Amino acid sequence: MTIVPKPVLSVFISFFKNHALLLGVILPFTIASGLVFAPISWVFGSIAITHFWFTGKKADAFLYLYATFVLGDRNENAFDGFKQLRAFLMVLVFLYTIHEIIKKKYNFNALYFLWIPFFVVATIGFFRSPVPVQCFMKTISYAFMIFVATHSLKYYITHDKGKLAHDFITTMNILLFMSLFIMVFFPSIAYFQDEEDASRLRLSGVMGNPNGLGYVCVLLFMFLLYAKYYLRCISLNYFLFSLGLLSVCLILSGSRGALLSIFVFGLLFFINHRDFVTRNILKYIIFPISILFLIYFGATVIQNMPILSDRLRITSGMTMDHITSGRLNTWLFIFKTERITHVSEWLWVGKGFAYDTYFFVNLRKQFPLLPRSYGSPFNSIISLAMNNGVIGTGLLVATIIVYFSRFKDKALRLPLGLLVFIVAMSESTFAASLNYFTIFFYMFLGIYVQGTPKLQKLDESSISL
Repeated sequence: MTIVPKPVLSVFISFFKNHALLLGVILPFTIASGLVFAPISWVFGSIAITHFWFTGKKADAFLYLYATFVLGDRNENAFDGFKQLRAFLMVLVFLYTIHEIIKKKYNFNALYFLWIPFFVVATIGFFRSPVPVQCFMKTISYAFMIFVATHSLKYYITHDKGKLAHDFITTMNILLFMSLFIMVFFPSIAYFQDEEDASRLRLSGVMGNPNGLGYVCVLLFMFLLYAKYYLRCISLNYFLFSLGLLSVCLILSGSRGALLSIFVFGLLFFINHRDFVTRNILKYIIFPISILFLIYFGATVIQNMPILSDRLRITSGMTMDHITSGRLNTWLFIFKTERITHVSEWLWVGKGFAYDTYFFVNLRKQFPLLPRSYGSPFNSIISLAMNNGVIGTGLLVATIIVYFSRFKDKALRLPLGLLVFIVAMSESTFAASLNYFTIFFYMFLGIYVQGTPKLQKLDESSISL
C-alpha cells in the first residue's frame, strides 16, 4: 500500500466513500431494526454479510461484524438483540472461512489443533453448567472466533496491502470521535458516574462503559504500531492524529488498566527494536528502575498533577483495594467464601462458559446492596477459572505461550505478553468470545507467528514519531 501524504479529513472522506453502502444503509437499518424488533436485524444482517462476502467486499464484511461486536457489548436491555446478531454473523463468517479453505484460497492453520485440549475441558464444563444453552453457544462461538481470527481475518489483514488494517484504524477513530461528540452534545448519556465519588465522571462514550472505551484505545494503539512499522500503510499525519485522539479519550475514560497496558506495550516495543547495547541497557537497567520508581513514587507524582490525579482516581492513602476499584475484595471473596461461592465445585474443570456471569447475577439477586465490584470478576483469569477450571485455564494459557514461542519477531513476545496480562487482570475480556477486543488479540497471535516478517532493527531516525 503506497502511503500518500494527505490531509486527515480526506482519509475519513475516502473511508465513507469506500463503504457508503455499509455506513449509509446497512448499518443504520441494522441498528434501527435491532432496537425495534431484533429478529429483523438477524435476517437482514445475515443477508448483508453474505452479500459483502461473496461480492468481494471482505472489508465491509469484517467492519460490519466488528460493529455488531461493539453494539452487542453494551449492557442496556435494548441492545440484547445484537448479542444474538453477532453470534449469527460469527457462524456465517466461520462457514465462509471453511468454504475458502476448501477452495484453497488459503491453507488451514495446523496450529489450531493446539486449542483442542482446551475445548475438550470446556465441553466437560458444559455438562456441569447451570445454564447449558448459554454455555453451549459460548463454547461454540469461542471455537469459531479463534478459527476466524487465525484464518480469514488474519489472511485479509496481511494480504490486502494494509487496506483492512487502515479501515479498522479509521473505524476505531470514528468510535472515539463519536464518544467526544456525545460528550459535548449529549453529556447525560456520555458519562459513567464513579461509585466511590459521585462527582467524578468518566467518559464511556459509545462503548457504554469507560473501561470499554479505554480498551478500544489499547486495540487502536496495537493496530497503529502494526500498521506503521510492519505493514507501513499509514501516513505520519494520520498516525499522529490517531495517537492524539487516542490519548484524549484514554485520559477522559480514566481507565488505569488501559493506560498501563499501552504504556508498557509501547515502551517495550521501542526498547526491543533498538540495537543490542541500547536495548539491553534500557531493558535490564532503565526499565526495571522505572518500574520500581513507578511502584514507590508513581502515586505521589500523579497526585501532584491534578488533571491526572482526578482522571485516574489516584489519591493519597490509597490501598490496593482502592487501586483495583474494589475488585481485590471481590477476588478474595470468590476464593475464601466457600459456603457461597462453592469453589471446590468448579476449581478444576469449571462449570462451563457463562458460569461466571450466572454466578454473579444470582449473587446480586441475593445481596442487592453489594457494591458494583461484585457484579463480575472483572478478571479474565478468574472468569476462565470459574468457567473452565484451573485445568482449562492452564491449557488456554499454555497454548497462547506456544504461539508466543513461535513469533517471527521475538522482540514482540514481552510487550504483547505484558499487555495481555494487564488486560486479563483488569477485565473479563478473554472469557468472552464475541467482544471487540478478544478476536483481534487472537488475530495478532496468528499474524506474528506466520503472517508478518520480522521487523528490521530500527535506529533513532527510522523509528521517530
